[in-house]
Amino acid sequence: MKRLAALALLVLLLMLSACTAGENGQTIAGELPEILDRIYDTVDVDDATRGFLKTGLVTTDVASQSIGDYLGLADMPEAQAVASEPVSEEIPFFVCLMRISGGTNPERFRKSLYQAVSLACAGAQEAVRVESEGDLVLLVMAENADKYAQAFFALAE
Repeated sequence: MKRLAALALLVLLLMLSACTAGENGQTIAGELPEILDRIYDTVDVDDATRGFLKTGLVTTDVASQSIGDYLGLADMPEAQAVASEPVSEEIPFFVCLMRISGGTNPERFRKSLYQAVSLACAGAQEAVRVESEGDLVLLVMAENADKYAQAFFALAE
């Protein structure tokens, strides 16, 4: 939660597009770390950012019982999650990819996650991008977040 709050303050400086939902109901196959790597491999960014994505991030599994606390969400459904954060805390970047268990509406969860995270960002709602595709939900707080969302949707089959 401390990291998320610190990141939220940094994100206030970023001007990003508002969130939109994936509406085509397609799925993205693969394990979460692999999907996240494919997003990073295909996102349309400059060479310096590509280098940062390859060497400047730590991606970790988030234990299912800890996801709600990690994201500051009180009512968290059963899910698997991985999160990427920079090795250096000075860089405003945070990505979390979650696979929601059956029985949970990913679109409804996406909306509640967006509300929770944007409240934590205190007025920087435009800096938060939350997307869903099939049973996956992607949270991005980074410069050019829309490009990460585009890469996410491009993986849908």
